[in-house]
Amino acid sequence: INSIQKLAAQSKVKYGTVSGSSVHNFFLETTVSPYYEMASHLVNVPSTEAGVNKTRDESYAFLWDVALLTYYKNKFCNLITVGQEFRKDGYALGLRKGSPFTNELSIEILKLRQSGFISSTLKLWFV
Repeated sequence: INSIQKLAAQSKVKYGTVSGSSVHNFFLETTVSPYYEMASHLVNVPSTEAGVNKTRDESYAFLWDVALLTYYKNKFCNLITVGQEFRKDGYALGLRKGSPFTNELSIEILKLRQSGFISSTLKLWFV
């Protein structure tokens, strides 16, 4: 299995994500194939750790955030990631409404992204 399409087309390897998560909601709400067909076959887990452990112990594919999956792949040598990202999410900082730091932080994050610092740091720590 080397793609989400091949995972969806088979029945030997169970797959799922964290119950109630944004990934779970994506599968429930999408109208894009093969994701909407996969929703009824999800075998979900209560947490990231439970998903990683289920993957390590069973024939199970854990569908989760690529940064966390890469971290666990590096931590446990018996895990791999396959295929391409099928859903990209951004990251954010939470600030109080009307915070005086909003504009300054937004500009600095944009500068870090444009300079390539964010992508190179992600590669350094997660690849």
